[in-house]
Amino acid sequence: MNRVVLSICISLHNRSDVVNEHIKSMLSITDNRFDIIVSDSSNAGKDLQSLFEYDDSRVKIFRIDTDTPAMMNWKSALDHADGIFSFHLNDRDLICSDELVGFIDFLEENPDYSGGICKYLPTCQEPKLLVDKNDAFMNVPFFSSHPTGIVFNVKKYRELENLAEVFNDHVGIHPHDIILARLSQYGKMFIYTQKVWELASDEFYKKNASGFQKKNKGLFFEPAERMFELKQNINEVKQLSFSKQIKENKIKQMYKTYLNLATNTYFYFIESEHETAHYGIERQKFGLIKRYCFSMKVLEDFDAEFHFSDEEKKIYKNWLMKSILIPVIAKYTSKINNPLFRKTLRQMRVKREMNDSAMLR
Repeated sequence: MNRVVLSICISLHNRSDVVNEHIKSMLSITDNRFDIIVSDSSNAGKDLQSLFEYDDSRVKIFRIDTDTPAMMNWKSALDHADGIFSFHLNDRDLICSDELVGFIDFLEENPDYSGGICKYLPTCQEPKLLVDKNDAFMNVPFFSSHPTGIVFNVKKYRELENLAEVFNDHVGIHPHDIILARLSQYGKMFIYTQKVWELASDEFYKKNASGFQKKNKGLFFEPAERMFELKQNINEVKQLSFSKQIKENKIKQMYKTYLNLATNTYFYFIESEHETAHYGIERQKFGLIKRYCFSMKVLEDFDAEFHFSDEEKKIYKNWLMKSILIPVIAKYTSKINNPLFRKTLRQMRVKREMNDSAMLR
């Protein structure tokens, strides 16, 4: 019997029909090196086990209380993982079945890796292996990646100390950033650049409400939540075993990352028809002036919290202004059909995607 290499971990809440379709697609793969772990907090009558039966030992379903917080549901799936590696899959996202076997081959050949992320980069022909732990730690996606596609070495994950501090309501929606940072201290990490998974369709987002419980906190993409998450992650970085200089460089990098998340990524969510429908919020439009004023207000809030020097504030202000202008420039230059100009733009895009810092979602 083959050893389970990859446990695909799904934390499910009231999306049984969707997850059932995903499971059926994955089970069409005749490979016994993966299993599917479902931690199901769905309401009675909506849970996967009572609605569907699977005549396949690779599917393992665990029922937990319906009022279990999202991150503890995710932890439950991780706790039941049998594979060498675990793979987090949101209950709305899809595995690309055609690429899964190749990804399992890659993991089986590299069982000593501490973890990594699956980040699709069409310009990369081979998976990018981050051999040095410092390079892995400094790579942008390890503190800003979509939760789906996060991979942990299960044994090394379970050896981490004080995990109870990570899984609580004061860290953020998912503590995957902190766990990846901790794992990067102990060995090699990877970024796998082939298309192992993909987001649900825009139509799905429009038709299906988010399972996120707002409670007394804001939605995760709101600037105040991003800033709160950044504070938690900075505190965690300070405790890691990297050199003081590397940690200082990482924190400076994180300021830019989270300023971007609190501005440009926020604009994406609040202007998107399918995202606003998904989260049940009013759709808004941000013109150039409104974007600038909003971004400068976010910068002031960050400065009040993190006490930037005058030079740092100037750097972040210039960086934000460029990030505001680039989409506007791209919008209008897309209408230019000059072949040489288009070729130059393509070369710039390829160069950017090959740079680690451009792999930010």
